[in-house]
Amino acid sequence: MKLAVITNYDLHAMGGAEEYIDRLAMRWHQTGHQVTVFCRKPAPVPPTAPRPWQPEYPIQWIDRPWSTRFGLGKYVRLLKKFHQSSPIDLLLACDSYWPGFVAEQFHRKSHVPYVLCSQGSDIMDGSRFLKRTTTRKRIISALTHASGIACISSYMKARTEQLTTPQGVVRLIPNGWPDEWTSQTAVTPLISQPYLLCLGRMIESKGFQVVLDAYQKALPHTARWGLVLAGQGDYYSELVQRAIASGISVQQGNTWQQMPPPWIWFPSLITGTQKQSIVQHAEVGIIPSLRYEPQGIVTMEMLASSVPVIGSNIGGIPDIVHHEKNGWLFTPGSVKELSETLVKIASNSSIIPHVRENCFKSVKNYRWSMVADQYLAFFEEIWQQKKLFK
Repeated sequence: MKLAVITNYDLHAMGGAEEYIDRLAMRWHQTGHQVTVFCRKPAPVPPTAPRPWQPEYPIQWIDRPWSTRFGLGKYVRLLKKFHQSSPIDLLLACDSYWPGFVAEQFHRKSHVPYVLCSQGSDIMDGSRFLKRTTTRKRIISALTHASGIACISSYMKARTEQLTTPQGVVRLIPNGWPDEWTSQTAVTPLISQPYLLCLGRMIESKGFQVVLDAYQKALPHTARWGLVLAGQGDYYSELVQRAIASGISVQQGNTWQQMPPPWIWFPSLITGTQKQSIVQHAEVGIIPSLRYEPQGIVTMEMLASSVPVIGSNIGGIPDIVHHEKNGWLFTPGSVKELSETLVKIASNSSIIPHVRENCFKSVKNYRWSMVADQYLAFFEEIWQQKKLFK
């Protein structure tokens, strides 16, 4: 197929949406499909968390819109011009606003089917886009008239159907984990002691502070574990200060220094084999989101590494974290529940090995290559429908 992808993301940045787009486009390109990604030009100042990105597929650079209300027509014209010279079979829009709105306008002019996939920020509970009358109407219209909608979790499916009754096919297709991260290819441990891991963007709504408080509250039961808090973001400095104030030994920087537990390590940004090692060798992963999490890629990566996950019972997390099977769920923001869970699993040496057995099995069908192939099957279904009703 001749596929195009349109996104407002800068694919140099480190994030789940960027990973999603790159992994899918790479797989489609490698399996012989023609793929062109329309994405934002690199920022003059590189992102604070750049990732290794060397795309083999063609890129069409686009400027950031001068206005997301009035300045989107140029992207419709760009797609139309591209389509005239290199016809597109199907367009994937990553997020309903603004890429989905542009895809809908392009579809009206070209009749090229489009599929939407929201990574969350546009339609999740509390979305700033839905609070504005114009953008809300555009989001609802884009969702309503899409040929297909790929939902990364049952939560995102429910949110879509709360907003509108889609005319197209709605399909649940979760995000994935790296094919190279198999249980047979574990990399060398960077940390020689058992530890808990919390990894993600350090903003207040991600709940890192809940992990800090619960870890401290659970001592001395959890004293054999260190705690790794990895990531960057506006909340980083405050988290470090809170950790120092706890009286627990704290270190920062990308190289872990040997020290007796309990300790807290802030390695900041981790990528590549360093990230793989830190994830794969954790005793337990923690996903403590306070907000409705669409469906975290980090959760997939932990489970794929046979690492049990303690996750907030909110958004898309319960889709993949099943209580007392491949992890545990707790009420978002509850330091008490999280600390009690830590004490429980620290006090019974058989719990983690028992739960660990189910982790990989629970996500084995969600390698990125498999997810990309699910999308291709979805696209083919939509394309066949278009031909049927022509």
